[in-house]
Amino acid sequence: MFDKLKQFNEMRKQAEVLQNMLSAEEIIGSSANNLVKITMDGNQNIKSVFVDDNLMSNKSLLEESIKEAIDESNKKLRAIMMSKMGGFSGLGNLLG
Repeated sequence: MFDKLKQFNEMRKQAEVLQNMLSAEEIIGSSANNLVKITMDGNQNIKSVFVDDNLMSNKSLLEESIKEAIDESNKKLRAIMMSKMGGFSGLGNLLG
Protein backbone atom coordinates (compact mmCIF):
# COMPACT_ATOMS: atom_id res chain seq x y z
CA MET A 1 0.00 0.00 0.00
CA PHE A 2 2.83 2.38 0.82
CA ASP A 3 4.38 1.64 -2.57
CA LYS A 4 1.17 2.77 -4.27
CA LEU A 5 1.12 5.95 -2.19
CA LYS A 6 4.76 6.59 -3.02
CA GLN A 7 4.04 6.06 -6.74
CA PHE A 8 1.07 8.40 -6.55
CA ASN A 9 3.15 11.11 -4.86
CA GLU A 10 5.88 10.74 -7.49
CA MET A 11 3.33 11.05 -10.30
CA ARG A 12 1.86 14.14 -8.61
CA LYS A 13 5.31 15.73 -8.40
CA GLN A 14 5.96 14.90 -12.06
CA ALA A 15 2.60 16.42 -13.02
CA GLU A 16 3.50 19.63 -11.19
CA VAL A 17 6.86 19.80 -12.98
CA LEU A 18 5.11 19.21 -16.31
CA GLN A 19 2.55 21.92 -15.56
CA ASN A 20 5.34 24.39 -14.80
CA MET A 21 7.15 23.45 -18.02
CA LEU A 22 3.97 23.88 -20.03
CA SER A 23 3.23 27.29 -18.54
CA ALA A 24 6.36 28.56 -20.32
CA GLU A 25 5.12 27.36 -23.72
CA GLU A 26 3.41 29.72 -26.16
CA ILE A 27 1.02 28.18 -28.65
CA ILE A 28 -0.48 30.19 -31.50
CA GLY A 29 -3.43 28.78 -33.36
CA SER A 30 -4.96 30.49 -36.35
CA SER A 31 -8.01 30.02 -38.48
CA ALA A 32 -7.70 28.64 -41.99
CA ASN A 33 -8.05 32.16 -43.38
CA ASN A 34 -5.54 33.57 -40.80
CA LEU A 35 -8.07 36.21 -39.81
CA VAL A 36 -8.23 34.98 -36.19
CA LYS A 37 -5.24 34.06 -34.03
CA ILE A 38 -5.38 32.69 -30.50
CA THR A 39 -2.28 32.69 -28.30
CA MET A 40 -2.31 30.50 -25.21
CA ASP A 41 0.18 29.02 -22.80
CA GLY A 42 0.69 25.31 -22.28
CA ASN A 43 -1.90 25.27 -19.50
CA GLN A 44 -4.60 26.47 -21.92
CA ASN A 45 -4.69 30.00 -20.53
CA ILE A 46 -5.61 32.38 -23.35
CA LYS A 47 -3.00 35.14 -23.55
CA SER A 48 -4.31 37.07 -26.54
CA VAL A 49 -6.90 37.02 -29.30
CA PHE A 50 -6.47 38.73 -32.65
CA VAL A 51 -9.45 39.28 -34.93
CA ASP A 52 -8.97 40.93 -38.31
CA ASP A 53 -11.23 43.94 -38.79
CA ASN A 54 -12.65 42.39 -41.98
CA LEU A 55 -14.44 39.74 -39.90
CA MET A 56 -16.39 42.18 -37.77
CA SER A 57 -19.26 42.37 -40.24
CA ASN A 58 -19.56 38.61 -40.84
CA LYS A 59 -20.68 36.94 -37.62
CA SER A 60 -20.84 33.36 -38.93
CA LEU A 61 -17.36 33.56 -40.48
CA LEU A 62 -16.03 35.12 -37.26
CA GLU A 63 -17.52 32.30 -35.18
CA GLU A 64 -16.10 29.62 -37.48
CA SER A 65 -12.68 31.30 -37.54
CA ILE A 66 -12.55 31.46 -33.73
CA LYS A 67 -13.43 27.77 -33.54
CA GLU A 68 -10.70 26.88 -36.07
CA ALA A 69 -8.09 28.92 -34.19
CA ILE A 70 -8.95 27.29 -30.86
CA ASP A 71 -8.97 23.82 -32.42
CA GLU A 72 -5.54 24.41 -33.96
CA SER A 73 -4.16 25.73 -30.66
CA ASN A 74 -5.42 22.66 -28.82
CA LYS A 75 -4.00 20.31 -31.46
CA LYS A 76 -0.58 21.96 -31.18
CA LEU A 77 -0.78 21.85 -27.38
CA ARG A 78 -1.57 18.12 -27.36
CA ALA A 79 1.52 17.46 -29.51
CA ILE A 80 3.70 19.52 -27.16
CA MET A 81 2.26 17.77 -24.10
CA MET A 82 2.87 14.32 -25.56
CA SER A 83 6.48 15.15 -26.39
CA LYS A 84 7.12 16.58 -22.92
CA MET A 85 5.35 13.74 -21.13
CA GLY A 86 7.64 11.19 -22.73
CA GLY A 87 10.31 12.00 -20.15
CA PHE A 88 8.03 11.35 -17.19
CA SER A 89 7.46 7.78 -16.08
CA GLY A 90 3.84 7.09 -15.28
CA LEU A 91 2.49 10.15 -17.08
CA GLY A 92 3.00 9.05 -20.66
CA ASN A 93 -0.35 7.29 -20.98
CA LEU A 94 -2.57 10.00 -19.51
CA LEU A 95 -3.34 11.70 -22.84
CA GLY A 96 -3.39 8.64 -25.03
